Amino acid sequence: MHNRSKIFIFYLLLFSLTGMILYGVGEFYFRFVDGRYPMQPNVKLDAHTGWLPLDKSYEVRPDPETFRIAFLGDSFTEPGDRPGYFIDQINQHLASCSDSFQTLNLGVAGFGQAQEYVMWEKHGPQFKPHVTFLMMFMWNDIADNLNDIYYSHLNNINRPEYDEKSGKIINNSHQTILPRLMTKHSALARFIEGSIAYRVFNQLYWHFSQYQDFYRNPPTERMRKGMERTEGILLKIRDSVEQSGSRFVLVAFDNPFTVEKAVWDSQLALGVGFEQLDLDLPMRWISQWAAQQGIEFLHLTQTFKAHRKTTDEPIYQHDISGHFTSLGNTLTAEALMDFSLQKKLITCR
Repeated sequence: MHNRSKIFIFYLLLFSLTGMILYGVGEFYFRFVDGRYPMQPNVKLDAHTGWLPLDKSYEVRPDPETFRIAFLGDSFTEPGDRPGYFIDQINQHLASCSDSFQTLNLGVAGFGQAQEYVMWEKHGPQFKPHVTFLMMFMWNDIADNLNDIYYSHLNNINRPEYDEKSGKIINNSHQTILPRLMTKHSALARFIEGSIAYRVFNQLYWHFSQYQDFYRNPPTERMRKGMERTEGILLKIRDSVEQSGSRFVLVAFDNPFTVEKAVWDSQLALGVGFEQLDLDLPMRWISQWAAQQGIEFLHLTQTFKAHRKTTDEPIYQHDISGHFTSLGNTLTAEALMDFSLQKKLITCR
């Protein structure tokens, strides 16, 4: 029995040491080698907001002739190797207008509006953007704001939250060792998220739980709570952005299956009553609420649906990521440029 205890302790220590090594190597790679989250001058990096993923280094105070456009968002907005990335296309459009435009990308995968608020407060105002777009992916941003564990991104375990009573953004107090390890972009977390078993679990969790909540009409108690939190956080972001002298624009789009028939058919094949859901509910709510608050609003899903009538080419990728295809990125870039010119957010010389 004594020898068994020694063997157990030995393997426990070996497992712990291996995990620490994997974690450390992963942290070093993603922060200093991969380049997706580069350290920038004059920016203090914060564990609660992630790394500031600027596409390039900028002077904190721009030249008076420089016109800056900032983007807040999640993995749809975060820089990455993807076909026809919409911010790259926007940069091309802006370059044809004038060489004085700069885009500032504050998007980070897995962020909801509470994290985007913290990101903006810590890093946005110092760069003095003239216009700030918040790219809101309705489907999982509401879950993010509820601090739910959802289909991916283990880093939501200790994400900042919005407290309805105080109206403040607070840090989750569950700062134990395991969540801290899982919240960072470590090799171990990436390995777990990339495993087939975890992906199957994620898909089943969403198919049989989340869809039912977010698209049921009348809204469930959970959805109403998510709406309430989201409204409170968006108003805080809007106020902070406008106080810094930037114009605030909310851009919203929803789940691939609200646009892509092939994706919707795959959900119906599961046979859990999806045909009874109100697929327009989240977008209808956010567009009506934005109008009531006087918030400038771009309804991207309308753009996607209108284009869907002319072609069967996918707008979203039909895989587990569900991100924009090259066409989706192009439609997003064109819609943002048209909206900006129409609303006189920018002018072309």
